Parts: sequence; structure tokens; C-alpha cells
Amino acid sequence: MTIAVSSHGRHISVVTIDNPSKANAMSREALAELAGVWQQLDADDACRAIVVTGAGDRAFTAGADVSGDLSASEETAAMINRALQKTASFSKPIVAAVNGACLGGGIELLLATDVRYAAPHATFGLPEVKWAIYPFGGAAAKLVHQIGHVHAMRLLLTAENIDADEAVRIGLINQVVPPDELMERAM
Repeated sequence: MTIAVSSHGRHISVVTIDNPSKANAMSREALAELAGVWQQLDADDACRAIVVTGAGDRAFTAGADVSGDLSASEETAAMINRALQKTASFSKPIVAAVNGACLGGGIELLLATDVRYAAPHATFGLPEVKWAIYPFGGAAAKLVHQIGHVHAMRLLLTAENIDADEAVRIGLINQVVPPDELMERAM
């Protein structure tokens, strides 16, 4: 299992992307699992809020596991859209606890969250654009709406990573917090 779900108290669910040997990159199977987790938590009346994070302290998620199949049938695209919450609204607040690299699909998942905290060593970027791969999970539209045109274009066109302080400055995340306080703040 690459997506772990646990409870924090009675009403908070913690979703952890758990593949630290690959910077928490998500395979097709993990993305399908994540899509199912969102559906399950949305229907769970006891769950009132979700915290999403990555296992370990190296990465939130590096996005897609590019060692696998990268083709995208219509069915696969729909599943990825559900996993990254590209087009659907989620009925409960989601808080991101970014504990390291937040790249590619990680940014796209981040854009579906409502409140965002990051450790000082966190980095953010869309490295796929340097290989002329379109950010498939909604970043092209969501970034412009959430952080403004010039900041979005910098990420979408340069493949440059930014650090946590810059992410706060441009409004991509809410706050940088010490690593040992990250999950506590997110709860």
C-alpha cells in the first residue's frame, strides 16, 4: 500500500503518501488508490478534515513515478483527475503538510488543498516542463488562479524549483514551520 490513511482524534484523517525510496512518487496503482481514498473520506461522516503529507522528511511527493507507463488513456486520465482532484470539489477541508520536495503531480495535489504548511527545506516545482511534458493534473489553470499569472508562468515555463520562503511570498503556501511542528500545525 502506497497510500496510508490513519485517524488523528475522532474527526481528522491523515493521508500519507508512502513511497520514501522514490521520493513518495506515485505509480498508477497509487494514484488509483488515492482516488479511492478521497471517495471514501468524502462519504465518511465521521471525517471532518483531512491532512495530506508524505512519508519521511525528504518529500511530500515527487508526483508521478516516471519509471512506469506514462501513456494516458481516457480512463487513466479520469482516474488521475480524481486522484489529484483536478476538476471535482471536495466537501471537506484538506490541509497539506509539505515535508520536502513537492514536485510535478505533488504541486498539482497541493493545489487541491485549502491550507498549506511547509518545512523550511521544502521545494516546489514542475520539472516535467523541461522535457516538454504538460502538467497534466490541473496546474496550468489552478496556478494562475491561485498565485497569479506571473508567478504561475515562472513555474510553468522555467522548470525552476522554488524554496519554501519563496512559496510563501508568492502565496503558494500559507506558512513555513519547523519540521518538528509541521504535523502539529496541520492538525
